[in-house]
Amino acid sequence: MIWEIMALANKGVFISHIHRIFLAVGHIVYTRIFYTSLLNTVLIIAMGISIAVIVGIGLAVVMSLNDFCRNAVEPVLNLIRHIPTIALFPTLMALFGVSNFARIVLIALNSFPAIVISAYHGIKSVDKSVIEAGKVDSASDKKIMVAIKIPLAMSEILNGIKIANGNGFVAVVVAEMLGASSGLGFMIMWATNAFDYPEVYAYIFTLSFIGIMINKSFDLFIKKIEGVIYA
Repeated sequence: MIWEIMALANKGVFISHIHRIFLAVGHIVYTRIFYTSLLNTVLIIAMGISIAVIVGIGLAVVMSLNDFCRNAVEPVLNLIRHIPTIALFPTLMALFGVSNFARIVLIALNSFPAIVISAYHGIKSVDKSVIEAGKVDSASDKKIMVAIKIPLAMSEILNGIKIANGNGFVAVVVAEMLGASSGLGFMIMWATNAFDYPEVYAYIFTLSFIGIMINKSFDLFIKKIEGVIYA
């Protein structure tokens, strides 16, 4: 109701009527370019987060085993956490051009801190009695890490990936709006420049819906993993 009142006050120029937005959603989901843009955006997020997961979990393992490494990495990690990574995108574009690689690097940088922190705290919070039981069975430090600590920390790690995924989605769309020739962010800017505001809102609401579905999928996956681990 509030939205419609605002649309009426604005005469539907910048704030479109809801029925026009729904019509625009129906239009874009039947176009090939929507699915091409969606696939491009999702692939970039997946590649960026995959890099962050591999490097982040590896670094978290080293930090949990070595206090010197932890003391050296934590200040740098806190510094990266408080830098708005999207502000680095113009520099990444200057280095790598208007390419998918620049966006992949941006997603990796954006996702990295959340994954390292969640993985590190997950590993450190493993019940010491479980670790001692592994040592009683003459398990090596490597085996304890692989067979006990990482599996028991998996729900924390997945929560970190879930947070990183949400942040990554926002970052890549903004990056595509700033400088790209494909992706959902590019399509939002294309519609904005064409003054097609119903389509702008249609893309935004569609993005929101996709984000909700991804989060719900992560929640279900985390519950399933926890059920297997703690069964």
